[in-house]
Amino acid sequence: MQRFHDKYALPHDGQPGQRRLPEGASFLMSALAVGVIVLAVASGATAAEVKSRGVKIIDGCRDLNKNGKVDPYEDWRLPVEERVEDLLSRMTLQEKIGQTAYPSLHMDRDKKEALNVQDGGVTTTVEHEINNSAGFIMVHPMGSARVCAENLNTIQAYAEGTRLGIPVIMGIDPHTHIYGGTRMNVGNRSMALSATGNFETVRKVYDVWRKEMRAVGIHLLLAPQTDLTTDPRGVRNSDTQGENAEWIYQMNQATTLGFQGETLGKDSALLCPKHFPGVGCTGGGHDGHQTFLGRPKPPKGVITGTQLKSTRKSIQWHFMPFKGCIDQGTWAVMAPYYVFPEFLEGRHDKVRILLEEWLRGELGFKGVICTDWGAVTPYGDIQGGCSIARVRREFDKWLKEEKTDEERINNSMRRILTGKFKLGLFENPYVDPDRAETIVKCAEHRAIAKLAAQQCQVVLKNEGNLIPLPKDKKILWADAHTPEQCGELAKGHDIAVVSVRGYNGIDHRRYDGQDLIMFVEEDCKQRLRAIHKTGTPIVAIYHLRGNPFPMPWVAKNAAAIMVSHGAFWEGTRGVGHRDNAGAWMEVLLGNWEPTGKLQVQIPRSMAQVKAQREDLPFDLGCTEEQMQQIEDAIGRGESPPKHLGDPLFEYGITGWGPTKSKHNGE
Repeated sequence: MQRFHDKYALPHDGQPGQRRLPEGASFLMSALAVGVIVLAVASGATAAEVKSRGVKIIDGCRDLNKNGKVDPYEDWRLPVEERVEDLLSRMTLQEKIGQTAYPSLHMDRDKKEALNVQDGGVTTTVEHEINNSAGFIMVHPMGSARVCAENLNTIQAYAEGTRLGIPVIMGIDPHTHIYGGTRMNVGNRSMALSATGNFETVRKVYDVWRKEMRAVGIHLLLAPQTDLTTDPRGVRNSDTQGENAEWIYQMNQATTLGFQGETLGKDSALLCPKHFPGVGCTGGGHDGHQTFLGRPKPPKGVITGTQLKSTRKSIQWHFMPFKGCIDQGTWAVMAPYYVFPEFLEGRHDKVRILLEEWLRGELGFKGVICTDWGAVTPYGDIQGGCSIARVRREFDKWLKEEKTDEERINNSMRRILTGKFKLGLFENPYVDPDRAETIVKCAEHRAIAKLAAQQCQVVLKNEGNLIPLPKDKKILWADAHTPEQCGELAKGHDIAVVSVRGYNGIDHRRYDGQDLIMFVEEDCKQRLRAIHKTGTPIVAIYHLRGNPFPMPWVAKNAAAIMVSHGAFWEGTRGVGHRDNAGAWMEVLLGNWEPTGKLQVQIPRSMAQVKAQREDLPFDLGCTEEQMQQIEDAIGRGESPPKHLGDPLFEYGITGWGPTKSKHNGE
């Protein structure tokens, strides 16, 4: 069977890019003891900046093991492979195991001294974790770019003082924006970026995030969340990219290129797409990881640990977005630990199948595997969310049970250390807080964020050409008023603009027994119906935050509908106020032509959502026979048909949209 993603594969072996300085490089400057030194090499190679906070600089290299000479792993002129092997030969088994630890940082926003780590209810200090060879730190919210840079410099100084001086990779989740960086949007930034339909914009946005992260001392982004939005209810849909895997394959190539560059180097940042093999198709939209983190908590008796509904055919569709990142050389991939495809039920080696047979074998991934938070597996290179104490306990058990051995651990170290060397962290892990303040939120970056927010806007319906809003008409901005007020105020206005908000899987959901129920918020319904009674035309702003919820009444009764992915830029709030509404206001006022593309189908009803298959794209309103056609096309390596069903609004509506939409509202 042809794998459908092979149609898009690039000539790349899946190994993160390599970059070497030429052999025989010669110094123009050397022999400073402590501080900063910039060195140039022959043959036009890029200058290397070497910076220390304690160890000596000898012959232009940091004496990280404090032995008074330059060892191969300390010499930036040597090939990365040689440096890795030299360092590996010097590490103890416990130091190697420690490098797999990725504990989470917990701290007060402005207190450097509160650098703590929590794991399983046990709190330790970051200094303790680093002194025991932790290779990674998960960074959490801080007060500003300067505070972030200063704190992460402190952590790198701890690492410099250890026996071998191995620097730390700092990582973040995409939703945290912990460094106060340039925000492209709230809600679902991944689907908003996808909706731009513009790969160059995607590349530029990730390039902005790369520059800002590196400026404050962060190196690794646990993103993109490249699970597919094949079930509208999905609890983890809040940062997905849509349901078209072929499109997302290409988008993820642009993402990886913008973030890591053509090859990994000192200016790159590391990417870690998640959650392989794609958790967008859990049964009924439930998710055992996110359900208890969101709001409201599920009622007693709800079974949230449902398995993936993908089949051996349909799972190929969910592989494809990961293949896009892999073909462009992503450094890492994250895999969950709590959910597996149903067709693996009864297998005791499910983790091995996912990571060894599928990820490394079928998809050809040669980079770093990071486990999802709190997970541990001997097949992973990084144990996400785990402190030194926990990884040592687990590795002791695995070694005794012969589930791993030192050669497997050494291979993990080669992958991890190669990334640290290529980023230039052994030469200079420190950042300049003053420079961080000038880069984060700079005018150039805000302009790119604004462009991306503008480009993702889509109009679904525009009867009477109400968008853009006529300048000679009196407009009611309904969100600023109660539903009761709207009914009276609408009588004195020509057009009413109303936000339509509803179900969001992570923090705004409802249950009916075991079922997740999608809805439009009650206050939005009341505003809409009160205004509709007056006969005033309605322009509805449909807030899509990863979960396309049914809105049949709106589709029938609103004169115009526009999709907002929550997109805005620095200086706006995106919450429905006229002066701070973000990108959708640009379209309403005629300042921007909508050019975005709807990346999901919008369902007609909750019954239609329940009838679709969680693992298939483009199947809202399909018969079982039509769903089988979609699955069979995927199995043959073909593009699945996109318009067999009967959704309220079809996938792929672009720009100004159709002149009329399907609707038979309630």
